[in-house]
Amino acid sequence: MDNAGTTHGERRPGVPLGIGMLRRLIAAVLAGGTLVLAGCASGGDTSPDAASRSESPSPSDPTAAADGAEDGATPDTSSQSEHSSSSDQQSAADGTDLAACADGRCEVRVSPGADITVPRRLGIASVRVQSVDFDTVTVVGRYLGDSQRGFCTGTSCNSSSSGSRFKVVLGADSTATQNGLSITAVAVDGESAVLQLAPE
Repeated sequence: MDNAGTTHGERRPGVPLGIGMLRRLIAAVLAGGTLVLAGCASGGDTSPDAASRSESPSPSDPTAAADGAEDGATPDTSSQSEHSSSSDQQSAADGTDLAACADGRCEVRVSPGADITVPRRLGIASVRVQSVDFDTVTVVGRYLGDSQRGFCTGTSCNSSSSGSRFKVVLGADSTATQNGLSITAVAVDGESAVLQLAPE
């Protein structure tokens, strides 16, 4: 049967099968080539790392150092101030080692509540730092045995006793003697004191 048109499945004369597909393929190739050429033309690194490198100043950049100075950055002087305050205190030969007094002879830095052990042969059973004031240090203790004698020399020195107990208040460069023990306040700074102990 003759028909003016073509039936389903027939090809038109002179038109190859799949030409539409071929055209789409060529268009895709041309578009891809355009993108590649555009990328090559840019000639730059477009990665995120490159962007961050361009924004971050170089360590040797003098403007970065200037910006830090303008932000008010100041050197840390806390360690310097701590060093200077500690150097202002009178040093003690035995530091804070109270065990150095076990033989009855030492020079130690003490704070309130410090218990100092001394030889029993000096007639003293105990020595304790009761308080440290701005210019005096108070030491209390207990006599050992029947001997109970004590006296003070120097500025701001006061000695008293009650029963078997004694109390001495010492200013800097003052010395108290209790039975066979001599206690000298070498320095007093309001928070701690340097005491020198020696057999009398």
